[in-house]
Amino acid sequence: MFKKIISTYILIGLFASALFSQTDTTTEDTDVLHVPTLGDAIELAMQYSPLLKNQDLENTIKLYELRSIRKEWLDYMGVEGYYKYGSIDNVNIQNIGEGTVTSSYNGVDNRFSVGVYVKMSLFAFIDQRNKVQQANIALDQGRYNLELIQQQIRRLVIKQYNEYLLARELVEIKSRGMIATSTQKIKAEQDYSNGRINIYELTKVLEADSKANTEYQKAKSDLSISYLILMDIIGKLQFETTNNEPDGELNINEPDTLKQ
Repeated sequence: MFKKIISTYILIGLFASALFSQTDTTTEDTDVLHVPTLGDAIELAMQYSPLLKNQDLENTIKLYELRSIRKEWLDYMGVEGYYKYGSIDNVNIQNIGEGTVTSSYNGVDNRFSVGVYVKMSLFAFIDQRNKVQQANIALDQGRYNLELIQQQIRRLVIKQYNEYLLARELVEIKSRGMIATSTQKIKAEQDYSNGRINIYELTKVLEADSKANTEYQKAKSDLSISYLILMDIIGKLQFETTNNEPDGELNINEPDTLKQ
């Protein structure tokens, strides 16, 4: 019995040492779960976000639509010209005194003319101007939507990042409570074996130990969920399939700290 108690103490001590060494609450440095700093997490989320990429593509489409509408003005404009080539026969008769003077001229005539014209009704002009204004407004709206999505991503990362930090802190707190109840359990079992406490008191200690273990497992689960959600937001969540699993099943690469 004494050897069992000593072994249990050693295991608890090793577990606590490993857990506490893995739960550094520093937010500025990369922790054991490979979580980047808050600033880097926001930047990664901006680069990864499919919603942000989709909005950027929509803005590009709207920009090209605006350019196409502006080019429609050319449909009402045109260039025309003509070229004329021919010979000229000119006869000039003049009366001078009692006589008559006749002169003639033969030559070649080359004429070239080019002009730009606009054929557009007043209603067409107003309609075309409205199309341009609507395209400009749509493009501005897309740019504002892009800024709004960026703001939402920042808020989402900040919220999830702090949920992860809270979950990690709770794991440490619950692990301390579990270690304390485990120690009480060992002492209570020893006292019960020696007749110093009754079964009722032992049951209370065992229930407290069971509750502490349950709360610790729940805290680990919350930490795992908050971590995976954060990694998904910043595009760093990785899955792998194993040969031992059915097709379509995914095995999440869980950090070592979540396997304790």
